[in-house]
Amino acid sequence: YQDTNEDWNDASLIKTDKYGQVEWTKIYGTEDNAESFFSVVVVNDGYIAVGSKTKIKNTDKDIYIVKVNTEGDTVWTKTYGGSQDDQASEIEYAGSGKYIVAGYTKSVVYGTKRAYLMIIDDMGNMIKENSYANCQCAASVQQTNDGGYVFTGSTRSIAVGESDFYLGKTDAFLQLEWEKAYGGSDFDEAKCVINTTDGGFILTGWTASPEFGTVATDVYTIKTDSLGNQDMQWGNRVYGSAHHDHGNAVIQTADGNYLIAGYTQNHYDAERIKWTDDIYLIKCDNAGNNIWEQTYGGIYDESASSVRQEVDGSFIICSKTGSYSKRPGSDIYLLRLNNQGLITSVNTNQNKIPVNYILSQNFPNPFNNSTTLKYRLPKNCYVTLNLYNIRGQKVRALFNGFKQAGSHTLRVNGDDLPSGLYFYRIRAGNFIETRRMLLLK
Repeated sequence: YQDTNEDWNDASLIKTDKYGQVEWTKIYGTEDNAESFFSVVVVNDGYIAVGSKTKIKNTDKDIYIVKVNTEGDTVWTKTYGGSQDDQASEIEYAGSGKYIVAGYTKSVVYGTKRAYLMIIDDMGNMIKENSYANCQCAASVQQTNDGGYVFTGSTRSIAVGESDFYLGKTDAFLQLEWEKAYGGSDFDEAKCVINTTDGGFILTGWTASPEFGTVATDVYTIKTDSLGNQDMQWGNRVYGSAHHDHGNAVIQTADGNYLIAGYTQNHYDAERIKWTDDIYLIKCDNAGNNIWEQTYGGIYDESASSVRQEVDGSFIICSKTGSYSKRPGSDIYLLRLNNQGLITSVNTNQNKIPVNYILSQNFPNPFNNSTTLKYRLPKNCYVTLNLYNIRGQKVRALFNGFKQAGSHTLRVNGDDLPSGLYFYRIRAGNFIETRRMLLLK
């Protein structure tokens, strides 16, 4: 979504090319409502996005679905809901021109939050709907091999602890066939479920249950068979630091392993007196063993919401960012990584005067001894570039002086610096941006 005034926001869609360059941005909404999108699916002639519409007069939410063409122009708009809050969290293609929508409703049983599934056709007409009392919200949904559906979220009513992972299986008509709960003695919440190639399911989210070795909250991932029975070889897998770590998305990779995306807290912001969030990726094998993990981000908060693998083996990560935006937490952050989770290139155009201020990611990163910073200025201005350690202390002034409009490079030598995570910040006129670099010796 995009803020368009001080109190309310409109929904937005952004289309990029394969290099992450914006091709178009469109905003959707009306003056008397606040709209947000949470999921989008590609269709043959465009895109369908789902989320919520909040009425300004009484703040009630309705499910909000918009179909657009390949240029982002609206084809149709639909709202669904009752007298209480209703919201969509995900949409997936279900074959034969149908789509499955997951979310929650408070309108079926007045004020009580229940998981909600809805099937619509290509024109947005509702075909079928159902709600489920033992799950508070369907955060994620997938069609199963038998034409039914599986959805996940959290449950308190059938939980062993405070709340548990929930997995529900329906038939093609959204009638519940079975449901399961997984977790420990404290709070556990699932955010994503996918089908696996062996016919089972994998769920990821977070746990606060101490018997799993959790200190604050950790990424929590489990695997089941086709009937929802937990894979005990996989067990209760947790990943993370001594602070808060959450899993938001998971995919099965081309090599048969798994990639989990979310956030981790691994550095402390003394100025804001809080631990900040970084994008967190975990690659694990068929038994849940960690193959590699990577973090990405700046001095403010980043959190990955989705991950996809391309045909060349690279990964596309979609996140929010506070470190690289004009206002903390207000921008979308898109990364393309190689199959080891490393950023491999930076796009520049050296021959034109830039339209906007840009501070690019240093390359190489991580680096040993030296790396190169690149930045672009749309006009002549005074520039300061400083280097900070993980505690936010300035360790070096990289540049301080006047620069002409255009593209510029700066070589940074790390011979006299210890290995570790660093942040470099540019100030050029009213433009301020921070990125991070990793020095490994």
